Amino acid sequence: MFLLPSNTSLNRKYIKIGITGGIGSGKSQVSHLIRTMGFPVYDADTESKRLCRESASLRMALQDEFGNIYLDNGELNRQKFAEIIFSDKEKRLRANDLIHPAVQNDFLAWTERQGASFVFVESAILLESILKKAVDMVIVVTADKSERITRILLRDKCSRKMAARRINSQMDDDTRIAQADYIIRNNNRDLVIPQVERIVRELTGCCR
Repeated sequence: MFLLPSNTSLNRKYIKIGITGGIGSGKSQVSHLIRTMGFPVYDADTESKRLCRESASLRMALQDEFGNIYLDNGELNRQKFAEIIFSDKEKRLRANDLIHPAVQNDFLAWTERQGASFVFVESAILLESILKKAVDMVIVVTADKSERITRILLRDKCSRKMAARRINSQMDDDTRIAQADYIIRNNNRDLVIPQVERIVRELTGCCR
């Protein structure tokens, strides 16, 4: 039986669980499965895009820092922005400093509205961001690098070089696993659904 961290109180209104893994690891598949089981999941990537579009203060801060990175329709030019931050570590860190606090505040406000005992947040860079402090437990999704690159190529229609650059810009799996409470291996040889079901059973069982 998994034991909750000592700083987690069973009397709390809800328990917040992070889902993370490198780009192309398949964490969105895990999130989808958890949603189908009836648990709310906050998608940090989707919501950060919304905040970059809708938050006037965040838009202004990003434009002041990175110049003209917005399209005429008000959307962030994701390709241009990715080229900037994935080719320069200092700029990537600066972007994170601007975006992460806005996402964390939005996640906490969203959590209060759910009325659920368990809430989940999916984030590729959960462990590198201040969101880590907002969760009680962490699920890490892993996959072989070759499979991750294939998934990125199919999804983002980018070059293999850019896919590898994105992977290499993030925390490596060994470092993620060292901070994980649960690990899901999302390779062709491992079935994901039974792994997710086992984790949910343990979580709901230990917190009744």
